[in-house]
Amino acid sequence: MQIPLALGVQTGGSIIRPAAYCGTFAMKPTYNAISTSGQKIVSSTFDTIGFFARSIADLQLLADVFSLPDDEHPEKVCLGDISLALVKTPMWSHVGPGTIHAMHKTAAILQNHGIQVEEVSLPNEFGNADILTRLQNAIIDNETALAFHEEHCSHKDGLDVSIRNLVENHSKHADAEKEKREALEKYTHLRTLFDAIAAKYTVIIAPSAIDEAPVGLNDMGSPVFNTLWTVS
Repeated sequence: MQIPLALGVQTGGSIIRPAAYCGTFAMKPTYNAISTSGQKIVSSTFDTIGFFARSIADLQLLADVFSLPDDEHPEKVCLGDISLALVKTPMWSHVGPGTIHAMHKTAAILQNHGIQVEEVSLPNEFGNADILTRLQNAIIDNETALAFHEEHCSHKDGLDVSIRNLVENHSKHADAEKEKREALEKYTHLRTLFDAIAAKYTVIIAPSAIDEAPVGLNDMGSPVFNTLWTVS
């Protein structure tokens, strides 16, 4: 690894996913744990500054620099007292063989060390992958269109065509704000449901990418497994 430390901003999966593809350590902190002041915001609901590093110790260095406190100092826990939830999420239908193998191998290694591993499904209120993707897009597309409105007015030809389309379609879409508001209300409810699940376990493991990284530089892979955690 040529660069020992790096910063990134996750809107959908721009920290979790590339770290998984490259085999590096990464940390996407709790939303708004680090101020985005001075950073071009794409989505005020999702954008979260995080870290890439060579090791967990190096991640700790960055966490210290940004004064990220622990909720409480971790206590020593015997392996047999750890309860771990394996959450496939409603996006599991998108999974590839590499991720399936990694999840199964992880569970087997942990169980062989005496850790309690339980496969946990999210409640029906989370819906399926299509429902969650629509919720995410309702928020991100709306906020991205607003974030780039000024640039679109001043030099739209310099914007990527996907950004131009978002800005132009937003002005024609009378229900965009309503859809965003409903999506945010839904996510508020889902956070409450998930907090109740998380309180039961020491650790939660979920997929970070559909499969191994796609070949070439023209495809960054899908963030379908990431965005749910970005807003949670």
